Order: sequence, then C-alpha cells, then structure tokens
Amino acid sequence: MLSHAARLELIRSVFSTIPVYYMSNILFSKKFIAKLTAVIRNFWWTGIRETDSRKSLCLRAWKDISNSKTEGGLGIRNLKAIDESLILAAAWREVHPNRIHIMAANTECALQAEALASEQVYNSFSDSLNNEQHIPLQGTTIKSDLIIKGTKIYSDAAFRSSKILGIMRGQVGTGIGIYFSIPVDHGELNIQIQASAPVTTDPTHAEAKALSCAALIANKLNVQQPTFFTDCLPLASAAASKTISHHATPWNIRNELASFNSIYSILNAQVFHISRNLNGVAHNLAQQVYQASDQPLMICSTRSHDTNLCPVAASLAQFSGTGFQLHKVYCY
Repeated sequence: MLSHAARLELIRSVFSTIPVYYMSNILFSKKFIAKLTAVIRNFWWTGIRETDSRKSLCLRAWKDISNSKTEGGLGIRNLKAIDESLILAAAWREVHPNRIHIMAANTECALQAEALASEQVYNSFSDSLNNEQHIPLQGTTIKSDLIIKGTKIYSDAAFRSSKILGIMRGQVGTGIGIYFSIPVDHGELNIQIQASAPVTTDPTHAEAKALSCAALIANKLNVQQPTFFTDCLPLASAAASKTISHHATPWNIRNELASFNSIYSILNAQVFHISRNLNGVAHNLAQQVYQASDQPLMICSTRSHDTNLCPVAASLAQFSGTGFQLHKVYCY
C-alpha cells in the first residue's frame, strides 16, 4: 500500500504532467478538466479506509490541497490554471514571434519580468473576449448583467401584497422594490428602496408600476445613462419600443409606460429583461414592503456621507411620485 507521501510524489511527477503536452495546444472543457481532477483526487484519498467498501472520507477541500506549500497546501497543480496558462503562452508567441528573451542576472527581476509579460498577455486576451461579447437589443433578455457598464437599476413588484403600511386589514396593494448600483470614484454606491402603490390589475401592471417608480427616482437622483432591468419580458419589450401605441402593448400599463418613456429619453437610458435570479435583491425588497413609522425611513452608511447630509436622502425627501409612497431608503 502506498503511503500518502508516495501518492503525492506520483501525482506531482506523473499524473499532473501527462496531459501537459496536449494542454499546450488544446483548451480543455471544464467537464474534462473535472474528470481528470477527479481521477487525481480519488487516487489521493484511496486507502484511508481500505477495509470499508464505502467511499473514502475526504478530510479537506480539494482547493485547499491544491494550494502551494507556502499557503498550507500540498502543491498539487491546478489543471485548469495550467491549461489556461499554456494557451496564453501560445497566444503570446503568436503575437510576438520575434520576441528576444533576455536572461536577467537578478532572479527576482526575471520573475517580475515574466509576471509582467503574463499579465499583459492575460489583459490582452481578456480584452479580446470582452470585445467579442455581444450585447443584445434593448427589450430582449440579457443573460448576465456584468457585461453592462455604468449605473444599473433593478425593479420588481409584489402583486397584491398585504405587507404594506397604511392599508386596512384584508386589503392589498402593490409592493415595489428598487435596487440602484452606481459606480463612484472609489467603488460602488448601492441604494435599496422599498415603496408601494395602489392595487394593480395584474402582475404585468404591477411590474410597470415598479419600473415607472424606478424612473422617477432615477430622475430625482439625476442619474445619467442608466440601465433598467426587469424580470418581466413583455414589459421590457414594450418599454424599449419607446411608444405606447403599439397594438401589442396592454392598455392597463400605457400610463406607466408613458411616464417611463418621458424620463427614459431625458436620462438617455436603456432597458433589458433579466431572469428572476439576477433580480433577487429587488424581488426581496418588493416582497417585504413594511414600515413602522409614518415617515419614510432614511438610512445611510456610506462613509463619504458621514459628515454631511446624505444627498440621496436629501433628493428623495420631497419625493412626490404620483401614486407612490416611499417606505424605506437604505444607502450604503
């Protein structure tokens, strides 16, 4: 029976090096890399309980074992990282076929030079991938909100919600959740807003109310070139058309679309449909619209606003959106 030290030496000298030749020319799929890793992982753990027919017990996460020895791991190389590094090296040789390799006398300088070269190749490779990412037409579904730059505004609604302050027992209203993600100089400004509106006729009407409220608040905050996200595809399509007279636009949302379109052009905005999973923050805000005081609750934990009045709270203090009531604004 091989000891763990012997298994480790076999993994590092044999198993991890066998696929290197092919990795230098082929970018393996994640599934194939996972299968190779599983073979190595099973070999490492096999023998801990050889007399038991059940699977061996994994005592540590594989990502911890794959760390270098200086970081507390065993130094087993990450096959995915090796594959990507070799492909990037091949790309570098294609871009710079006549590159002169200079051997630095100082080992530390040589390592820094190689790290800088690798970083330049990686950045060039990433930029080319980003340029190839296709942003769909407005009003259509976007699979990831990460490819959109600038201010992002997410809205959602709770149709026939009973968790709203001021409504009588047994009555319902429309809960509205809005989430702003605004890039700033040293990071990101996030704003979570809970609001409400009178009862609506159907879920699409409720979503239109939320989108209209988000546009009104964006206009109050003077946000320029924002991107609105909603998880209602018919609403996103109708809003992107910039007209309310289309025959496919439901009559019950035309007033809300007219309000949205009037601000949409001023802010030079765009609108997309996203999945419910990507709209989770706004969805949760809409489902939990409640407030324990008569006045809207304004909370700000942004460091740059500590010594002065929060500009978000100041801008929304006199918010008078028709049919909307703010309950909570959290700026952080």
